[in-house]
Amino acid sequence: MTANTGQNRAPDLGKLREFIAERDRNAAWFFVGRTAEIAEIEDTCALAFRRFREGKALAGATRLFQGAPGAGKTALLTHLEKKWAQTGDGKPHPLLVDRPTLDDPAALVLAIAELLDPDKAQRFRQTVTRGRAATVGVGPLSGSGTQATATSPPLAGLSELRRMFPPADWDRPVCLMVDEIQNLEPGEGKMLESLHLAVDGLPIVPVLAGLSSSQAVLTGQGGISRLSDRSVFTVGCLDAGQAAEAVRRMLASFCIEAEDSDVERWATLLERISDRWPQHLQNAMQALGEGLLEVGGVLAKVDERAVTGHAHARRLDSYERRVSQEMRDGVILVGNLMAAVRDNGLHRHQVIDTIRARIRDRPEGSSARHLPEGMSPTGFLNHLVHRGALQEGEDHRLVCPIPSFRLFLIGEAVQTMFDKNEFMLEGIGEHSPTEHDARLLTEMGREPEPTDPAG
Repeated sequence: MTANTGQNRAPDLGKLREFIAERDRNAAWFFVGRTAEIAEIEDTCALAFRRFREGKALAGATRLFQGAPGAGKTALLTHLEKKWAQTGDGKPHPLLVDRPTLDDPAALVLAIAELLDPDKAQRFRQTVTRGRAATVGVGPLSGSGTQATATSPPLAGLSELRRMFPPADWDRPVCLMVDEIQNLEPGEGKMLESLHLAVDGLPIVPVLAGLSSSQAVLTGQGGISRLSDRSVFTVGCLDAGQAAEAVRRMLASFCIEAEDSDVERWATLLERISDRWPQHLQNAMQALGEGLLEVGGVLAKVDERAVTGHAHARRLDSYERRVSQEMRDGVILVGNLMAAVRDNGLHRHQVIDTIRARIRDRPEGSSARHLPEGMSPTGFLNHLVHRGALQEGEDHRLVCPIPSFRLFLIGEAVQTMFDKNEFMLEGIGEHSPTEHDARLLTEMGREPEPTDPAG
């Protein structure tokens, strides 16, 4: 008996086409997981609001979610924006803004005013516009005497917001969400610093997302030097079972005709081939969507081999786009470094020592093993972190967050060495180098060029 996952409705192929056309940086259609992260944000916002009602301020409420590209950081923010806008019920007011908006204080405080009271915000708009030059400066705390936790005055119109919107006008806190925070400019950090220190006493909690270099950027550009480890979260793979749940939701949402056993088989398959990495899962689900369109939405007729191949091709394409020119210039060096890092990782000083050792050991004529022009070992390491090739894991060790990306980078180095007829990577396995490198190429869907045994 064939069951329809959409309660006996015809497959929604039009909506399925929309899903396939989505770019991978857009909001996740079938958001799963991240329950601990969401709970942390909601608890912090709730605490900030309680303190506000008590006439106190909560300093250090900023939360940072960082990780490699494709880890689902943007999806987390957009999911929260949609969820809180729909539910209300004491949850925070969501305010997702582009990073440059931080450098326009008047626009930011007006957006907050609109969330609190659209009618009153119109009068506030006139006040801010009329006194824009004054409100973007600094001024004393006003209102009901909320205790600030820093001696600096509130910045950029926040004191005026405080004056016109006393505690009685706030029904819930505001969660200010900003993505791509690793690109923060110096001027944009002033607003974040003021909110982080809670010098205005308002229940506005910054929740930031960015690449693995974001914490260092906030310290340098944002002036947030007291962001504790408990406030920083690394976003990575989904938990076991969550990717499969996203596939089930997808099939149900599009009313796909399928037996329960087929649904479970595909859910298990996509969880496995995606490594539970959000971006790869999205790509695999879109590949499945393409297969469904070809057979009119009947899951049992989908070509599993074709879907797996298309998902793999999308993954390789994403990796190709992630590799910078600097990484291509030092392709063999990157491959050696990825081989040395292994699964358990290396401490930062060990990675830098490894880079230096590989440079010293390069053979004559190995142009792809050197550092990119103008880069030091430390600079190159920071670049790899920025590109998502490395990030801090357990015990502050640097690891490659996606095992298949590490394998891809090693494979790129091996292919280059085959092309150059150079010796193989050091320290990447117990097999002989040639056997091991050939296996790596096979796993990455490559075929090594035959080499001349005579050299």
